[in-house]
Amino acid sequence: MALTLNRRSQRGVFVLVLSTILALTLSLSGPAEAAKKKPVTQPARDASIIIDYATGRVLAESNADEPRYPASLTKMMTLYLLFDALQHKQVSLSTPFKVSSHAAAQAPSKIGIAPGRTLTVEEAIHALTIKSANDIAVVVGENLGGSEPAFAQLMTQQARRMGMSRTTFANASGLPNSRQKTTARDLATLSRALIHDFPQFYHYFSDTEATVAGVRITTHNHLMLSYDGMDGLKTGFIGASGFNLASSAVRDGRRLVGVVMGGPTANIRDKQMAQLLDASWNKVGTSPSLPVTQMASAAPAAAVPLPVERAQSTIDETVARQAPAPQLRSFDVASADTSIVMPPPRPVGSFDAEVDDPYMIQIGAFGDRASGNSALDTAHRKVATLGAFEPKVVPGKLKSGKYIYRARFIGLNQAEALQACRQLKRVGNDCLVMKDDQG
Repeated sequence: MALTLNRRSQRGVFVLVLSTILALTLSLSGPAEAAKKKPVTQPARDASIIIDYATGRVLAESNADEPRYPASLTKMMTLYLLFDALQHKQVSLSTPFKVSSHAAAQAPSKIGIAPGRTLTVEEAIHALTIKSANDIAVVVGENLGGSEPAFAQLMTQQARRMGMSRTTFANASGLPNSRQKTTARDLATLSRALIHDFPQFYHYFSDTEATVAGVRITTHNHLMLSYDGMDGLKTGFIGASGFNLASSAVRDGRRLVGVVMGGPTANIRDKQMAQLLDASWNKVGTSPSLPVTQMASAAPAAAVPLPVERAQSTIDETVARQAPAPQLRSFDVASADTSIVMPPPRPVGSFDAEVDDPYMIQIGAFGDRASGNSALDTAHRKVATLGAFEPKVVPGKLKSGKYIYRARFIGLNQAEALQACRQLKRVGNDCLVMKDDQG
């Protein structure tokens, strides 16, 4: 009897071991097989192009025709239609634009004007070119098109007329929307058109500060302040796009137009733009093909034509007073191609970190620079996502005459800074979220 029980016990142990091995095999092989069947890939976000404004010649490009989210570069088309309305005397710089509840409710970056109040067209231009204010982009759209969706259709129609065949606009601001897409090449086309079609208004892209509705605003476009010859255009950022920039610069009578998209930080994006422009000056040469005074208004070579058909009349004085939207052409934004695989945009309500007040994380103050750098490295190892932001050690002089070195991660928006600081605190690393007053 004892022998029988022993054999049964042995048989039970054997079955138990076998089932355990099978379970482990399935648990290990299952995910691997699933991974083979469904590879997880994230489309790249980087794209760039540099062109000679006068001839349209491409001097450098990378992923220039791949779909990307425009973020606040969307506002360049919003401004194009506003400039067109000014050009056709449908509005003046002093025309009042009314702020709706929908406009006032937009996520930052914003001016923050209360519903029912007004601002002038010129104030709206400054709010878009300097502050990249999402609320004012909607104000422009509603006053020109009657509603933001109707205005987005006008934006897309104009993009098609200009040859921006891979661009669809879904709002006036560039806040996250999965249907809103473009390419670096299309945005270079738009940049050239703004310079070519509206030389009398292009100077607004060079302004670095202004007062809008009593609020003093300053630019966060660092290259406007540091790159020799830079005279415009626009920055942009949402989480799904990375850091974008459209630029124009003039040296020795030559104008170059560049677009860089998908930078991991604003600083890296700016450096990439500067490097691409520097290399392109060598390619294009220094002998001007056009006098500098003619650069903004002379037509480029026929091989790469600028648009000859501008936007149709988008408003009149009654539309500026919130009249119904004008009749639109048959193109419908909702029917545009949405089959292109792109990462989902961050939900509406996220911050435009670059053009709103940027944030930083301070992880400590140290007696020497080396200790600060070491602390940044340690924090990055603990929280890998900090690698998306720029580490910086900032010296500061105390009243005693001694220096301290503050270790920071910069280039975050408020939500990213708060989340990263929470992650650091969970792994025992103290931190402080602060506004980056240096932009």
